Amino acid sequence: MRFALFLGCTVPARSRNYEMAVRKVAEVLGVEFVDIGDFSCCGFPMKAVSQETTLLMAARNLCLAEEKGLDTICAVCSACTSILTETSHELNHHQELRDRVNEKLKEINHEYKGTVKVKHFNRILYQDIGIENMIDAHYGILQVQSRGSIQPSAVQRLGDLSFQRLQLATYVRANIRLRYVHRCRVRQEESVGDRRWLLRHQPPHAL
Repeated sequence: MRFALFLGCTVPARSRNYEMAVRKVAEVLGVEFVDIGDFSCCGFPMKAVSQETTLLMAARNLCLAEEKGLDTICAVCSACTSILTETSHELNHHQELRDRVNEKLKEINHEYKGTVKVKHFNRILYQDIGIENMIDAHYGILQVQSRGSIQPSAVQRLGDLSFQRLQLATYVRANIRLRYVHRCRVRQEESVGDRRWLLRHQPPHAL
């Protein structure tokens, strides 16, 4: 699996530990990230000022992934995921708007074709990799999920905007279950290890 990794502005500046953890988890799970150096701000800070500017900024980033032959952008910030997803949805469903945006993009030699999807890293872990595969691959490292900056309000807008409350609840329960399974396994291993140590080092009457 190959994804264009979209870090946004905040993660590289303030959450490098989060970025490093995401990259390590991806490596363990066999996920390949493609870094696109020309990625820029997703456009979120401009949303309250100019919707057109936000669309152009987001569309440019989508174009960069398309031009690399990639069909999915992996975002690690909920705001970036929301803006890129909304832009993709708007441009894919409103031809007139798409034509206007492409007219502007043509000035910088880009064209949005609508071939790229956007997913948050947590959603890729849950939907593309799967809970059981994550546990089997390396369940210990997946504590990174508890550090993800993802808001429920943003999650509901992911994908084709049909990620509804029931799916969100399932998503949250699954991640909680994953961390619970991890803790249980660690405690079980510690318990077994302690018992073996006692059997080796204590006389029978002391057990």
